[in-house]
Amino acid sequence: SWTTGSSADTEKSFTGGTVTFQTATNFTSVAFTFGLEVKAKLSHAGLLVVQILLPNSYLSATGLEGLLGNFNGDKTDDLKNSTGFQLAWNASEDAVFYLMQAWMIDCSQLPYNASFVYAANETCQSFNNVSAVPIFFNDSLSGPMFAGNSALYNLSSQICGTDRACIFDIAATGDYSVGQATQTASVEASTVRDEF
Repeated sequence: SWTTGSSADTEKSFTGGTVTFQTATNFTSVAFTFGLEVKAKLSHAGLLVVQILLPNSYLSATGLEGLLGNFNGDKTDDLKNSTGFQLAWNASEDAVFYLMQAWMIDCSQLPYNASFVYAANETCQSFNNVSAVPIFFNDSLSGPMFAGNSALYNLSSQICGTDRACIFDIAATGDYSVGQATQTASVEASTVRDEF
């Protein structure tokens, strides 16, 4: 059964942790007894905002590494693929993308092939497009992000300033409010990081 606390949060306990819906922030949170917390909420236009939080007691823990780095407080050694190859911390976004492809699930290997339940006519391959390549950040008007759309370029610069995530999201969606939602989510994440 769900219980409501004094802050109007709704909580459900399970073996190993709790699931909480925080009414003040619209976050759904899954907190595990060992300290990991995953928070998620739907933002503007259905964008999913996810925060992954670990207590400082996990700083530099042996074997703690993956797509989010290694949690040792040193961003210069975070870009390592699953084979151990280290990329320079200031590498270009396309270099990071291709390096991180090594983390992609190989659908032909177990347990990935059998770990998930798929709808009829779906398989692991339905969600694993190895040929997909994203748009990489390029804030120039002539670059692929803006494709010569000067109105979009100028307004994104006014709204976002130097916030790369905001600029990228406006360029990718053509929706200024998506960029503003990205800025809001970034500020919220910084606040949570500072408090945690």
